[in-house]
Amino acid sequence: MAEIDPSALNEKQQIELATANAFLALFNQRMGTSFEPVEVSDTPDVRCRDASTEQMLDLEITLLEDRPDDIAYMLGRVEVVDEFSVTRVIDFRRDVIPRLVDRLKDKLLSAYGERTALLIRQVGPIWDATDWRREAPAVVSEVLARREKHYGMGVWILCSNTSTFPVSNDLFPLYDPAVGIAEWKPTIPVNERLVGKVAWESSPTADFQEFAERPGVDVVRVGSPHECEYAILIAFVAQELEEERQKAIEFYRTHMVFFCPCGRGNARMIGNWFSMKALPNDDAA
Repeated sequence: MAEIDPSALNEKQQIELATANAFLALFNQRMGTSFEPVEVSDTPDVRCRDASTEQMLDLEITLLEDRPDDIAYMLGRVEVVDEFSVTRVIDFRRDVIPRLVDRLKDKLLSAYGERTALLIRQVGPIWDATDWRREAPAVVSEVLARREKHYGMGVWILCSNTSTFPVSNDLFPLYDPAVGIAEWKPTIPVNERLVGKVAWESSPTADFQEFAERPGVDVVRVGSPHECEYAILIAFVAQELEEERQKAIEFYRTHMVFFCPCGRGNARMIGNWFSMKALPNDDAA
């Protein structure tokens, strides 16, 4: 069968084809298959075929934004946000998960069949498979609404792998029919970034506290280098290598020299935000 000519596709179809190719590179490696796209249509979005087995795989594809207009920005349809403007921190559970639920509410209404997979492409590069593995199991029932079996070939997140340079693609299964829906497990490969959460001791977030109380998680207190009352709490997965723990601890201790709320560093904290404007260092006075 002839290869699909991307120039003959509209913009939406080109994005879907590129997403399918990125997905299949990882899916085939994981499953030991050889699927390739053979058709781009409306339903399903992309049809794939394994020439060695003659099996078909249909893909329903949807895009997931971290913030409104992420997709439009990546397509060049909105202007770049002023680099000096301040926006609030994006939170996985409060921002990403509600958007995921919204994106899937229509996709999960109908049963698409045993040869169809639902593929969610995360547009932004902020979250990787480690973040999904840590956070998704706590909300997966809400996200899938017990309709995961509407997709016989699984429900998959195509996200970023930020441990490589340049950043590469990674795949996380919300629902893998071979093993079921995602479950949180304390055993995570030690070659992945395992620092789960970081918070000021004086104001830990509910998200940090929930993660810190999970089995298999250790919390380390890093005191201020200024010997003031402030400290940082770092939550590690228990089997994190000691060498890597020390690297993280030194990283945050070093930054506290400048960013400690006691004001002795070279950065001023305004509310919950740090101003990078240099100030006289009290220690040097």
